[in-house]
Amino acid sequence: MFSHKRILVAPLDWGLGHASRCVPIIKELQRQGAIVIIGASNKPLDFLLNEFPGIEHVVIPGMNVAYPKRISLSIFMAIKAPKFLKSVREEYDVLKSLVDSYNIHGVISDNCYGMYHKTIPTVFITHQLFIKASIFSGAVNTLTEKYASRFTFCWVPDFKSEPNLAGELAHGDTDLNNLRFIGPLSRFAIPKYYTPTIRYDLLVVLSGPEPSRTQLEETIIKQLKDTKLNVLLVRGLVNSAPRVEEKYTENITRLNYLNTEELEKAILISDMILCRSGYSSIMDLSVLKKKALFVPTKGQTEQLYLAKKLKAEGKVFYTSRARLKIEKHLKVAKNYEGLDLQLKPELLEEAVRDFLALVN
Repeated sequence: MFSHKRILVAPLDWGLGHASRCVPIIKELQRQGAIVIIGASNKPLDFLLNEFPGIEHVVIPGMNVAYPKRISLSIFMAIKAPKFLKSVREEYDVLKSLVDSYNIHGVISDNCYGMYHKTIPTVFITHQLFIKASIFSGAVNTLTEKYASRFTFCWVPDFKSEPNLAGELAHGDTDLNNLRFIGPLSRFAIPKYYTPTIRYDLLVVLSGPEPSRTQLEETIIKQLKDTKLNVLLVRGLVNSAPRVEEKYTENITRLNYLNTEELEKAILISDMILCRSGYSSIMDLSVLKKKALFVPTKGQTEQLYLAKKLKAEGKVFYTSRARLKIEKHLKVAKNYEGLDLQLKPELLEEAVRDFLALVN
């Protein structure tokens, strides 16, 4: 349909969530005939190369940010603002060079604020038009709108009306005239006529930046090793060995990483899921209709807001790492309704088609 149109897909390098929700976008681009080039670095690049072996790619340096241990995310963002603005400028300069050297016809960027261009169509993907940043919210949201307006389209992976997943993060008054809601995105889909047999009492899926990822893993293992729960723990360490199942203790099977197909199966054969309340995780678990216990990353206001929102709606239970009591909280979490969502793939299909129609 749109053969030989070369599209750069560039996710932010903060954790794997931005890269994982690019999977359905890449597949839809390919389905419509486009040639996809991945632009990423670090774990997101490793992840996408695992998902799409042999795909053309280019390394785009990221910020490689580690979350703060002792200060709030708002203060941390203020301190890092000069580095962020410098990174945005570097992304813009890198893209100008890539467009010519790789013959790129269009760009789809997940939260990379500098990946806009003056002569080719570009897309900015975000579910946070209204970032929860305490006293800096006004300034941050003004900056977000300023950068988002420079793109041809601003895609929001959520439904425009109720019910929706992002709540106040994506729904509010804005002057953006390039806004388009493309529906929640997930790399998963329940196979038709598939009835899984539950194998694990609990699946733990770790993700996100250090040192938070390691701290949560240590807390969880310390509590689980003295229980009778049958647990599968996926550490979220892309391309780390061993890939085979490792009996960490009598009741804990630990793996460094699972690809999409493997993780989907692991989720379906597990009674409960323990993970961060990142937006991509929420979209994935909603599609697979699972119950979950969330542990938001400390200081990450987006994850805390989403966890509170879903708890208030009776969907999931959440707690902090410091207060986590796994056996007790799993019993509480089972009394919640669970996540449930019906995707509308036609929204993404139409958005991709309209984008590709602008590509020369």
